[in-house]
Amino acid sequence: MWNTVTTLLKDKLPFVLYRLPNTEELVLIAQKDSTLHFALSFKDEGFIFAPFDFKKKKVLLKPDTVLNFKVNLEPLANKVSSTKPNFDQETKERYKGLIANAISEIKNGKLNKVVLSRSITVDTKKSHSDIFQQLLSKYNQAFCYWFFHPEIGTWMGATPERLLGFTNNKLTTTALAGTIPVEDGKKPFWTNKEIEEQNMVTEFIEASLTPYCKELNISETKSYRAANLWHLKTNIAAEIDGEEKLPLIIEGLHPTPAVCGLPKSIAQTFIATNEGYDREYYTGYLGSLNLEKDKMDLFVNLRCMQLKGNKATVYVGGGITESSVPEKEWEETVNKSLTMLAVL
Repeated sequence: MWNTVTTLLKDKLPFVLYRLPNTEELVLIAQKDSTLHFALSFKDEGFIFAPFDFKKKKVLLKPDTVLNFKVNLEPLANKVSSTKPNFDQETKERYKGLIANAISEIKNGKLNKVVLSRSITVDTKKSHSDIFQQLLSKYNQAFCYWFFHPEIGTWMGATPERLLGFTNNKLTTTALAGTIPVEDGKKPFWTNKEIEEQNMVTEFIEASLTPYCKELNISETKSYRAANLWHLKTNIAAEIDGEEKLPLIIEGLHPTPAVCGLPKSIAQTFIATNEGYDREYYTGYLGSLNLEKDKMDLFVNLRCMQLKGNKATVYVGGGITESSVPEKEWEETVNKSLTMLAVL
């Protein structure tokens, strides 16, 4: 398998290598040429790689080659790192200032929530193959992927959040929000801030799905561990009223309040005006389209990084509400960064 990937990289041919959560099978999708394709509809076949900005085109890898491999890597313990990365004070104060600005907008009634992010670029001596194998070994419960296209670049991630699963007119999705670090031997304690943030996401998804569903089932909200972090997670299942409604559902869901905010359009404008960089594919979505008839698995592109030579750019963010505290929100992004930095 690794020889196949090495050959694809040498020939600069687009591919994605991925593993679904809690499975031992790797799927390789590769193109026979370097053409940059875009998804025209959700009836297309292949692997979709969509940016955060829904107005921009969604990349589609054509499934000229589809291979399945059994992977049996020795699992690595998901221990909380005691060593946190060093950040200069200017970076910290700039991010905290951005948060304070957002809180002010929320208190003025313009926003209910907004998700603010930042990027961290570090050096790494590891090969891309070694980094990906570390992701696979360390984050078995996540959707792990390695994406390459000569015109897009190299992205990797281990995301805990499903955007949408679909088969036989049945749909599943997840509301995932609220973040606190894992402490050995301690159960997670959720404050009103995290509970409020989770409720916003769940209610948004429910409102987005209701017009298109025959029935909607929402699970109890539970604590969910993803690597060194706890989240609040609610599973949502629905039967949609006709497959033709699927594009409307996906367009309604993306970007969710877990990566953007509420109201969606105002939050998007605030992010574009204030974040100061282009998220590109971070907080977009990705996954397989119709490799099996009328079936798709889409995930939100969180806990990810972009690789360029010996440089890795890691992306992290957090949900800001009226009860947010800038120092704590900064710490949350530091804790989230450890997921990717731990393998570099």
